[in-house]
Amino acid sequence: MRFVQNRDYDSDSYLTYIPISKKNHLCNEFDIMMDKYGDAGAVRHGIAGAFNVALLKIVPVSPEEKEYIRDFLSQNEIKNILFASSQASTRPSLNETTFKGINIQLPNKAMLEQYQEKAFVLLNLEFNIKSKVTKLREIKQKLLTKYF
Repeated sequence: MRFVQNRDYDSDSYLTYIPISKKNHLCNEFDIMMDKYGDAGAVRHGIAGAFNVALLKIVPVSPEEKEYIRDFLSQNEIKNILFASSQASTRPSLNETTFKGINIQLPNKAMLEQYQEKAFVLLNLEFNIKSKVTKLREIKQKLLTKYF
């Protein structure tokens, strides 16, 4: 099973795999993930597997809140608040108490459902584009190897 680490969201250079276990904390590509350490507050998505302790999985109370909350947490202002609120002796780190002071004003259910629907379409487009870029890079590398 893929072991998802913070660095994996920036590069596939250090892919790691671990044995499947009931102790693994799992995420899918649509989950809201956040860096707890280092770039504390950075919102991540797009990778499925077992995630390490440097990542936090954010699970909204209701499924229709997911994309709204993802976008809310992705705002630079919120990331800066989370980063400033993180406390550790040597590097920033987030924990549950960091989030207690953040008040997310949610729209009504109908608006949330509409937002979720539209944002999910965009998220799928993003995944499709990333997949095509990866395939094009692989083709380019094969062609370079073949002709040069």
